[in-house]
Amino acid sequence: ITATVTVKEKRVDKRIVLLDTQCTNQKGDVVLLGIATVIAPAVTIVVPAMPRPEAAVRRHDRYEAFIREARAHPALRTAVVHPCSPDAI
Repeated sequence: ITATVTVKEKRVDKRIVLLDTQCTNQKGDVVLLGIATVIAPAVTIVVPAMPRPEAAVRRHDRYEAFIREARAHPALRTAVVHPCSPDAI
């Protein structure tokens, strides 16, 4: 989803901002269209940076054993089918 937001109007006295909002999907179809009303905070908000979580990718012996076993056999002709509609089932 791609969101496009444009400031339409600012009401400084009440800290209100009106935003034209449009969201499109991966096909370019508009899936949301409207005006968002936002009340801006009276003071600046500062959010401290958070440390990034650690991530590790590990290969397991079971996976390697499975691949070795599969490679020891001749290739099989295979088809993968994904029904996208009730009629396809």
